Amino acid sequence: MKTKTVQTSIPAPLIEAVKNRKCILFAGSGLSVAAGYPTWKSLVAKLMDAAAKAHPSREFGLKSYAKNGDLLTLAEFARSKLSRHEYVTFLKKIFNKPLPPQHVHQLIARTDYRAVVTTNYDQLVEATFTFE
Repeated sequence: MKTKTVQTSIPAPLIEAVKNRKCILFAGSGLSVAAGYPTWKSLVAKLMDAAAKAHPSREFGLKSYAKNGDLLTLAEFARSKLSRHEYVTFLKKIFNKPLPPQHVHQLIARTDYRAVVTTNYDQLVEATFTFE
């Protein structure tokens, strides 16, 4: 079975922006999926399940709310149904497992971006900058 290689070219203005430290990288959850962390969609689904298990009487409300599909709103709604302790425990269960940074994390740390912004709960980007 042959794997098809896709060639992409990097736009010249982007290359110049990186060279001149005028580029800010925004890294989302997809960056850490290769390391073994969940996608944003998968994390929200797990959060909804945790909220439903912690509070079975609210499961119907959670499921009916899930029909709107807005992941950020769903995550906030599910988080609001958990106590602070339940929420922190949930996140620690998923993100306290030590997973190694991937090659892409190392490339980011070696590139002279003006800034790197991430919304990720994992700390692979930060860890890579620390050890590079």
